[in-house]
Amino acid sequence: MAIAERAEELRRLGEVFAESRAAGGTVLVVEGPAGTGKTRLVHEFGARVAAAGATFLCAAASRAERGFPLSAVGQLFGGPALGPRQLEEAERLLEEGAAAAPAPARASNGAPDGAGAVPAEILRGLSALLLSAADRAPLVIAVDDVHHADPASLRFLHHLVGRAGAPRVLLVLTQCVRAAPPHPLLDAGLLRGPRVHRLRLRPLTRDGVAAVLAAHFDPLTVRRLAAGCHRATGGNPLLVHALVEDHRLSADAGPARLVFGEAFRRAVLACLHRCEAVPFARGLAVLPPRPSGPGPGELAGLDEEAAALTGEVLAATGLTAAAGAGFRHDAVRAAVLGGMRADRRRTLQLRAAELLHRAGAPAADIADRLVAADRVPGPWALAVLREAAGPLPVTAGRPETIARLRLALRGRPAGAERAAVLFDLACAEWPADPERAVRHLPELTAALRAGQLPAEAAARLTTWAIWLGRVDDARELEGAGTPPGTVERRLARAFPGLAAAPPDGAAPRDDTLIGTFVELLTRPSLHEDEHEATVAHIEHVLGEGASAPGFRAPVAALVALVHLGEVARAEQWCDARERSDTGRPPLTAALYLVVRALIRERRGDLNGVVDRVREAFDLVPPGGLGVFAAIPLGALVDALVARGERAEAGRWLDRPLPDATLHGPFVLPFLRARGAHHLAVGRARTAAAEFRLCGRLMRAWGCDLPEFVPWRTDLARAHLAVGDAEPAARLVREELRRLPEGRARTRAAALRVLAAAVPDERTRTLGRAARAAERAGDRLELARILDDLAACHRPDRPRRAHELARRAGALAAACGAAGIGGAADPPGRAGPAGAPAPGADPFTELSDAERRVAALAAEGWTNRQIAQRLHVTTSTVEQHLTRVYRKLRIHRRTDLPLDPAGIPPRDFLA
Repeated sequence: MAIAERAEELRRLGEVFAESRAAGGTVLVVEGPAGTGKTRLVHEFGARVAAAGATFLCAAASRAERGFPLSAVGQLFGGPALGPRQLEEAERLLEEGAAAAPAPARASNGAPDGAGAVPAEILRGLSALLLSAADRAPLVIAVDDVHHADPASLRFLHHLVGRAGAPRVLLVLTQCVRAAPPHPLLDAGLLRGPRVHRLRLRPLTRDGVAAVLAAHFDPLTVRRLAAGCHRATGGNPLLVHALVEDHRLSADAGPARLVFGEAFRRAVLACLHRCEAVPFARGLAVLPPRPSGPGPGELAGLDEEAAALTGEVLAATGLTAAAGAGFRHDAVRAAVLGGMRADRRRTLQLRAAELLHRAGAPAADIADRLVAADRVPGPWALAVLREAAGPLPVTAGRPETIARLRLALRGRPAGAERAAVLFDLACAEWPADPERAVRHLPELTAALRAGQLPAEAAARLTTWAIWLGRVDDARELEGAGTPPGTVERRLARAFPGLAAAPPDGAAPRDDTLIGTFVELLTRPSLHEDEHEATVAHIEHVLGEGASAPGFRAPVAALVALVHLGEVARAEQWCDARERSDTGRPPLTAALYLVVRALIRERRGDLNGVVDRVREAFDLVPPGGLGVFAAIPLGALVDALVARGERAEAGRWLDRPLPDATLHGPFVLPFLRARGAHHLAVGRARTAAAEFRLCGRLMRAWGCDLPEFVPWRTDLARAHLAVGDAEPAARLVREELRRLPEGRARTRAAALRVLAAAVPDERTRTLGRAARAAERAGDRLELARILDDLAACHRPDRPRRAHELARRAGALAAACGAAGIGGAADPPGRAGPAGAPAPGADPFTELSDAERRVAALAAEGWTNRQIAQRLHVTTSTVEQHLTRVYRKLRIHRRTDLPLDPAGIPPRDFLA
């Protein structure tokens, strides 16, 4: 395989070889940064000259063998250039020379005059043996990594160059660019002179990197990886080949993703050891360059000149972008740190923290090193860690904040200082892991009673206890920093089922998620049919929370908006809140995912509900969501039941909830979902008991709102399941009477159940239900209604029934629902009455815009949703539909056929 971007270097080697055949004593030094392919280049050159008839002898010096005299050049005498007698003579001379030369460590403190001294007759004898090979053919002697050669070998090479005055001898030496100075024998003798040639290897260009990748991957992968690979490696061939190996070994690697694995880690460490820059690289990994203050050189114990030289070496090697810069890629830093023993790494991090502290560096920089060192060396470190935690309303939930405060706590503060650190830690942990944060509650309560925490901490601790349904822990806080009765009033507000009687005195303002949600559901204006007034109040709450980081009341307001049927408004506010509330901690992000799931639920998107709730639970498990978990659990169970996954739904229902959940409105959607599961598995009477419990609790707690939990409609379904049509009809009619205008989704579901309870009016009632479902944009409910309409028409209008069933099945499939609708038309069957004959294309007269609108309308989208999707006005959508109805000779939305020849595929709508 050709070596990428080394053709010019091989040509230059050939030229010097040709010159050496006419002039003796020629030396060629191939130098370059570690990993640039010096060894491979020389071996490729050796193979070429050997093929041309020359004798090629090669040796490789090693730092590990530097203490053994003549160990490097001794490798030259084992090749085919010498006969048996010459080999015996060479072995004798090498043994005598090694015995005569003092070890470098014992030679006058390493002075060059004494180090590696070999008797002259031995040097002459060894030189004569090698040079005799040049009598038969041109001789090329290569010594790889000559900078690692022992002093005795360097003296021999120096002597050999002086003796090789005759032509036909070429000495090739490779040398790595290093931070350490060269040996005097190498620098002053071998590398200087009139017949010394130098060849400097450069890193690969981006095209060179692409050429390396092209030998292993397809063109698409090469195009996508080349630029990133060049940026990460600086064109260092060793690092490039390591990334190739990691990519080929990784099962998860995609065409556009670099994989930094074990091969890359080994290659980085190899480069550092070869260029002898390990201490500086470790300092750089722990203490990246800074405009002022201590740097990696000082951390590594290097003077300014040595640090600058080492920085240049790392840049030349491709590990840094420039001298004085940090590593090119985080994977390089990870490899350097991973190559250290854990105890040495911690010691280095601690030393960096101390240097930064003495230099007056920012607290966050010092704290990061203290956390990495896992030590608190003194009171100054404790103060730095607390300062670095920052203002908790902003930094709470961040992993670095939690790590700093946990380390501060391990620093063994005492008394009030411990209480303050523990409270800060709990505040930081809460947005990330409420269950973990609340473990500190008993100690914090004791500290509050002992006066070691400010009185305002009581409200925060009470909120946590209420959120997790820990009523007894909340009551322990009564009177600790709060006026008497405050905690009990908050508990009565959050869990009205726990209150034996209405609490005395006005409840304090509760702007937590639980308090806000309960206040909104029990707001008097909502029960006085002043829907718009309540929505205006909710939007006021959302506006108030826009400037408060981590403020949870807006989430409660969004959930209330969804449950009140204002799905579009809720989605708009959710979008706005998510845009402004960037960098959300896990708890906040999970709550927004729950809101998204509830919005998907109202639109009949079962798969979206399941995905969003599971994502939320991945961020914060149900236990961390406390009593609020009942709402997403209810949505998840409902969706799983509708998808036909009843066993999975049952497993989620078996998850325990805090006991206090049963005493507040959050449990109502969960109870309703549990009843739906009972109904789906054939336990109608158990389901009816669940729905009656919902009704009793909603009336008792003042939140009997059909749009929140339509328990009467659900109970009617349970009655129908056992054949009790009369009570079912009575319950649904009462539900419809209680529904204000505009509650299209709840009305559609109620009308569908009423149609089943009153067969004489079934078709007409289902038609009303279909129109309500279309207005609401609930495609799942529309699919159920169309399926029921298909059953109505099946006896006397089978073609119409079949088309409705097909349409219901398509809508249900798009929603992820199971058991709704029918299959496609069998071959040869005619379409619905009034439709064109089979084989004709009824859509040739439709424009592209009309096709788009018809396709979305056929999927159950409302006119407003279609307008938003296609970025047109609602009036434009209505006009398009009017023309579609006229051209297709149909009269209503439900008549839109689902012929794939006419309705464009989903991709066409994108």
